[in-house]
Amino acid sequence: IMSELFKLESQTHTYIGEKSSISGEFNFQGHTLIAGEVEGEVRMSNESPLVIESTGRIKGIIRCHHIKVYGAVEGQIEATGKITFFPSSSFSGVIEASDLKILPGSKINMEARTDVQNLPS
Repeated sequence: IMSELFKLESQTHTYIGEKSSISGEFNFQGHTLIAGEVEGEVRMSNESPLVIESTGRIKGIIRCHHIKVYGAVEGQIEATGKITFFPSSSFSGVIEASDLKILPGSKINMEARTDVQNLPS
């Protein structure tokens, strides 16, 4: 009865915890929150949202649709949707996005291109 109410295999979300550290090539599906450290390549399927929490750190390449950054990213972000940098965020690298929002207090050092309609996946 309980399995009918809550099917774990049907859940599509990912959470990388604050004290976690992973490296490699990752393909995430569904809402993804990163509060730990990731080194490598992060690919989001479809239009699944990605959130880098204030304790989150990514070093590498991110390919996504929408991304909200509260933590630190070093490398490259390719977004077919919107990138939002919040006051606690820091970024160093290259950005290709359809829409870019940088809120006051963000520490940003970037080369950016926002005329991108459809980035290759």
